[in-house]
Amino acid sequence: MCQLCERSAQVFAGLAVEYFELVDADGKTLRFNVSAARDILAEAPRDFVWADLPELWEHQLARLEVDMDHLTHVDTRIPAIAGTMPNPSGGPDLVYIIDGSHRLVRQHSEGHAKAPIFVLSAAETADILISDDELRLTRLLEEGRGVTVCVIAAS
Repeated sequence: MCQLCERSAQVFAGLAVEYFELVDADGKTLRFNVSAARDILAEAPRDFVWADLPELWEHQLARLEVDMDHLTHVDTRIPAIAGTMPNPSGGPDLVYIIDGSHRLVRQHSEGHAKAPIFVLSAAETADILISDDELRLTRLLEEGRGVTVCVIAAS
């Protein structure tokens, strides 16, 4: 089993929290709690949309780091998840892939034109953004450092 699959097995067993990091145009890192996104989708099921893979490749997928060994065995039948963010220039909302990038890269490399994606609303996406303090706490807990209760105060 590859390292990414081992990590996914821990996530689905409830032993770890999965998050996705995205660096925006201003260099700010946005972190999304993918585990919480899956919970939202389980609680509020919805239809997926068909995303245009060549366009998605041009605007996001080509810039992502992917593990090429992992591509060979990802299950492309599972829809990806996208978050919705307000457009800072006032145009239409921006939609970013936060889960399923390996599946989408594989589908694109196989010549598929479309792929299924679940899209979270802007409000749902805001709910799964992880602050730096939450991320540090999550990492401490995952590393087994014995943290059971931690209150983080603003400095």
